[in-house]
Amino acid sequence: MNIVVVIILVLVAAMVIGPVAMLRPSPGQKRRDNLRARARQNGLSVNLRLPPRASTDLEAPSHTPVYSLISKGHCNWFLLRTRYAHQAHLNDWWQFVANKPSTAVETFLVQNLDRLPKGVIGVGSQGSELVVFWREIGELEAVDTIGEFLQQLAECQFSSTSSLTSP
Repeated sequence: MNIVVVIILVLVAAMVIGPVAMLRPSPGQKRRDNLRARARQNGLSVNLRLPPRASTDLEAPSHTPVYSLISKGHCNWFLLRTRYAHQAHLNDWWQFVANKPSTAVETFLVQNLDRLPKGVIGVGSQGSELVVFWREIGELEAVDTIGEFLQQLAECQFSSTSSLTSP
């Protein structure tokens, strides 16, 4: 067999096998898929959105995964994790960039923000859904924590809005 034929066969094999190998998901993609599958099992939806921009941000934020839960309340508020601690912020690190929630919801947030997993950059209520902007740092337990947090927040928000509308 001629060396040129061998080289051509190796190149053809590489051109066939290379693209097929590139179609396989990377370990990071598999991990994200597992996180998002767990979120769907917990009743959450996941998509990519732009987080609200804080007035102190110099750069526009990039699209971030959003874990959301449909809620009965129809409030609009958003809390963004800042890059610096300040006494005026909620729990030193969290700044309201839109309307503030009810006092009951704000109290819930003060008590529970610290249990959110690493990588959470925002929490809010947009129309009929509660959202958590999360960079997906962590394992499946972090998704469970976000799901529990959103369920409890939904209960708190619904009870505070229903108490405002009841006679």
